[in-house]
Amino acid sequence: MPRLALVCREGTAPLWRKLSVSPDQRNRDGISIQAVGVVVQRHPRRGNLDPFYVEFIRGMESVLLDSGFNLMLQICRSSEEEIARYHHWARTGAVRAVLVVDLQTDDPRPGIVRGLGLPAVILGNPGLGKGLPAVWTNDGAAMRDAVTYLSVLGHRHIAHVGGPVQLFHTQERDAAFFATAKEYGMSAEAAHADYTEAGGARETATLFAQPFGLRPTAIIYDNDLMALGGRSHLLQAGCSIPGDISLLAWDDSLGCQLAGLSALSRDLAAYGALAARTLLDRIQGSSTGRHLAEIPHLVVRESTGPCNPRL
Repeated sequence: MPRLALVCREGTAPLWRKLSVSPDQRNRDGISIQAVGVVVQRHPRRGNLDPFYVEFIRGMESVLLDSGFNLMLQICRSSEEEIARYHHWARTGAVRAVLVVDLQTDDPRPGIVRGLGLPAVILGNPGLGKGLPAVWTNDGAAMRDAVTYLSVLGHRHIAHVGGPVQLFHTQERDAAFFATAKEYGMSAEAAHADYTEAGGARETATLFAQPFGLRPTAIIYDNDLMALGGRSHLLQAGCSIPGDISLLAWDDSLGCQLAGLSALSRDLAAYGALAARTLLDRIQGSSTGRHLAEIPHLVVRESTGPCNPRL
């Protein structure tokens, strides 16, 4: 069984009980196991981690376990707490390397971990890493594919419900969304939420409350939970999906499959495995440059269809 050393706030603990992981950092012979660290910023009210991170971490563990490493995951509520954790890890030697996630424009964290002497890899656009190795995916290409698909279906007014606007990958997706919509002569608008079902429902309600003829006929969501929240709101409001509106989620999941949501799909466990291998190479001093992961591909289900000509 993979062993993951978890330092978290109470609100996130139920997830890891479901995963059957252990906080023990020693193997069965009592010998200390080496660790790599990941810090994820989430407010305690958010509860469990996003499905993205659940699958991503499974992939990391599949590689780390074979190399005798634990994954130490820290849940923090702010950048200040995250940076303090890096200082603690550097001071105590608790981890051999760190993966820096959820990069922002002008993000100070890559420079901070380099200054602390912590071997590090970033998960995101290589341009943000200040020379650190990067594992990334081309979000812009995936968004262009999604908008092109909706254009072919005849949609002329579309919306994007993205994640937190300060995240660089949200900005990348927004930029590709608007550029591709403009290329096809579509009108486009964006909203931003917090990756939760409640956030997706709230932004969907706002978009769909616009006067008839101005509301979008298709929405792209930045994760599965927001798409599921939007779908629930629309069904409760008596909308037909896709008769009245088409919905498309970023990152496929069991929830998307059960709900019949079209999705931009990728192997998240393979993404995590690539990050883990890059971290291990970094510890050995051999990892440099950028490592491009799979670009999400479109999986079409019942939630998307041709634009209703009456809309």
